[in-house]
Amino acid sequence: MTTRLLLIRAVVVLAAVAGVNYVVWRWLFSVRWSVWWIAVPLVLAETYSFIASLLFGLTVWRLRARAPAPPPSVGASVDVFIATYDEPVELVMHTARAAVQIAYPHKTWILDDGDRAEVRALARAHGIGWINRSPEWARRPRHAKAGNLNNALLATDGEFRLPCTSRG
Repeated sequence: MTTRLLLIRAVVVLAAVAGVNYVVWRWLFSVRWSVWWIAVPLVLAETYSFIASLLFGLTVWRLRARAPAPPPSVGASVDVFIATYDEPVELVMHTARAAVQIAYPHKTWILDDGDRAEVRALARAHGIGWINRSPEWARRPRHAKAGNLNNALLATDGEFRLPCTSRG
């Protein structure tokens, strides 16, 4: 057993003991029954929080060291999707130019749900693919960016797909 796992288990046990002591004290000695409509929901919330922390402790109790991921197969095709809907053009292009710099061979796609000519022109100028919703989506639920990604999944053929979002 590793030192890290022993430390995690010690913290879990200490948290469980301290939590049991606290919850027992709260229920038996500190609840003000004269204002039960406030006290009981509060102590129930604290008890629920304690139970949730115990469940978390159970999830980390048996940590396993995993082998490193195998290297990607040679020649696997990768598509990087940047889903956008009316984000500032500069932000979208900043994200797209960063995605183009990914070292592994791939194709970068801007999924422009806003159907903006400026984004299309900039994408083509930088050698970035551009996809917008096809006319078949006119009378279907759009489902925001998830629908935008679903549309792109039908339009591209990469073996691996990496969705990205534009963030400032």
